[in-house]
Amino acid sequence: MKNELLIINQDLDGAGCYTAYSWFHKDAPEVFFVTQKKAESMVKGFFDRYSLPDFKRITVIGLDVSGFENFLDCKNVVIITAHKKMVELEYKFKLATTLTKIDGSSTRLAFNIFKKLYPDIRPTEHQKLLVLLIDDAVSRTYTLKQSKQLETLYWNSKSFERVFNFYQDFRKGFFQFNDYQLRQIEYFQKKCETIIDSLALYHTMIPVKNKKYSFFATFAEGCFQEVSDFIFNEHNAEVVAVVSLEAGKVYFRRSKVCDVKVNKLAKTLCDGDGYEYASSGNLTDKFVEFTKLLKRHKSQI
Repeated sequence: MKNELLIINQDLDGAGCYTAYSWFHKDAPEVFFVTQKKAESMVKGFFDRYSLPDFKRITVIGLDVSGFENFLDCKNVVIITAHKKMVELEYKFKLATTLTKIDGSSTRLAFNIFKKLYPDIRPTEHQKLLVLLIDDAVSRTYTLKQSKQLETLYWNSKSFERVFNFYQDFRKGFFQFNDYQLRQIEYFQKKCETIIDSLALYHTMIPVKNKKYSFFATFAEGCFQEVSDFIFNEHNAEVVAVVSLEAGKVYFRRSKVCDVKVNKLAKTLCDGDGYEYASSGNLTDKFVEFTKLLKRHKSQI
């Protein structure tokens, strides 16, 4: 029997979970990173080669497994996540142990759980600061400047090296960005500023459950979150769709005060999926037909 397997989301929150895990565990378990969008197919594909009982323990961190929760319902499975759906699904698990709470990031949740499980291990102030920065970024509050910078640095690194680069850079916690990291952050920020300066904005009001929401769309090749944040802040948008013609993708975001489930929009218009607050899908004929409702925003006429 193998020892422990970690299944971790490949986003910033997942990277934080993996790093926090390493602070409290000396042994290096087998790790399998997945993306939220392809989580079900990736996890089930992994277990085509193994079975759940092959491992002494399987810890799933920072992942929404709704839709295939029954597949993971095994007595050696522990699920730690702050995803809203997972809190709602907790009652459906008969054998698996679930540690869920809607309170910030999965990184903070995992960190607090590990602190209770291993009280003899005292995290440093630098480790606590890293958790704070990740929680600030994942919660999209951005109270600290470094939170946004950390997020920018993470998402603009090479995807296949992203988690391990993060771990190597911050395994001892957050001290400060080095000169190379600061140059990277500055480069990405300038790139986003250039993209934002040339945006063409389109707007309409969309009805969802007897309520209308301010919907914006635009084109961009990169900096999708930064573009969305700009439109939210400058135009009081509630839902934003950023279209990448090169990738043939549409990226949906909602504002902090909006309750539209954009994963449903992505699924309906673009055969996509994701989170309630951020999702993506393909540039489909259905979405192109939908854009006929949009008009150039009055600020650009």
